[in-house]
Amino acid sequence: MDSIYLPEKRTVSLYRDASTWEGEFLMRGAVCWPDFVERCGKKEYEGFIIIAGLNVNSKILTVFESRSFQTIENIIEGHEILYQGISSWMAKMWAKYYINMYYFSQSWELASKFRLEILRSVQIPNPKPQFIEVDIVTNKEARAALWRWKMMKKLDLGEEGTELHDAVLASRMEDDKAQPAIHALQCLVAGLEKYPYRG
Repeated sequence: MDSIYLPEKRTVSLYRDASTWEGEFLMRGAVCWPDFVERCGKKEYEGFIIIAGLNVNSKILTVFESRSFQTIENIIEGHEILYQGISSWMAKMWAKYYINMYYFSQSWELASKFRLEILRSVQIPNPKPQFIEVDIVTNKEARAALWRWKMMKKLDLGEEGTELHDAVLASRMEDDKAQPAIHALQCLVAGLEKYPYRG
C-alpha cells in the first residue's frame, strides 16, 4: 500500500499499487490500553490498537491494520522478545498511512502512563501521536453504535481471520465488558461520530 499525504485536507490518498487507487481517506486509529481482562475463566493482560480510514466519498470506514499488545517497548530477556511492543509498529504505521491521531476511552491515570511512554519513545518519530479521549457512557450504547455502523454497511473490518475479525464474531451484545479489540473498535466509531469528517 502506497500513500500520499494531502496537507490541505489532512487526508491520505491510498494506492494498492502503482495503477490501483483505493481512494482518499481520513486516517484515524483507536487504542485500548493494556489492562487485565477475563477470557475463558482466566485473567490476561492485553491491549489492542487499530488503524483505519474513513473514505471521504463513500463514508465507509475500513480497518487496515490491527493488533493486540502488552507493552509500548519490547520486553527482552536474553536474546528473546518476551513481549512485543508497539513503538516500532506505530512508527511503521506513520510511514505507511501518515496516521497520528488515536481515540481512547479509559481512566486518565491508566492512559497517562502509556501516553508518557509513547512520548518518551525514541522509536516513534515526530510528530508524536495524539490521543483524543472519547466518552463511552455504557458498553451497551457503544456496542449498539458499532452494530449500527455494521448494519448500514459503513464498516469494513478488512481481512477475515484477524484477531479483530474473530473478536467481533465472538462478541455478544449483552456482554458487560468489551474485550480489548471490541473496546478499541467502539472507541474508533465513537470518535468518528463525535468528530465527523467535514471536508
